[in-house]
Amino acid sequence: MAAATPRVFLHQLRVTGETAAELHCTTFDGAPLRPAETAALEDGVRELTGRRCRVEHRAHIAIGKSGKHAWLAEDLRPTGRGEP
Repeated sequence: MAAATPRVFLHQLRVTGETAAELHCTTFDGAPLRPAETAALEDGVRELTGRRCRVEHRAHIAIGKSGKHAWLAEDLRPTGRGEP
């Protein structure tokens, strides 16, 4: 993460489908990532996981009751195949 950009504060990887992922992230300054930073993060996730990745800047990533955030999240959207 830091090799791509030191601006990321929190991040959460969501596995979406068979071959894709979304990387949600917040930044220390609250500003969206620049295109070069986004591309570096997408490339890095693809190299590490083998999944196509789309980076999305978020204003907030929820922190759980324990005071921690989940860095890996399940995709809970319907798949259209009768699965949750």
